Amino acid sequence: MRFYKAYRAIKSRHIEAREALCSITFADDRFVGALQAADLLACVTVKEHRRGEDAWDADSPFRGLLQAADPVYGLLYDQEYWDTDLLTSNKADILKMAL
Repeated sequence: MRFYKAYRAIKSRHIEAREALCSITFADDRFVGALQAADLLACVTVKEHRRGEDAWDADSPFRGLLQAADPVYGLLYDQEYWDTDLLTSNKADILKMAL
């Protein structure tokens, strides 16, 4: 429940978050396949980003799982890495989209 506690704290302290975040749902991923897939995608993406420039290279244990069979297509999904500077510089646009 740590995540829910953090979620509530953010909503109570930040009006933008309070207005943009309407709810949060928890489910057992054994019964909700889409949730399990989203968890896997998020976990693998974070692990690969931590590898820096080596992300998604031939040594990646996840390369075959999330890359298209035809190398022309690359990853089967789009990913971006937003560090603190990029988030800060785009704050106004992010908040505008969230409302």
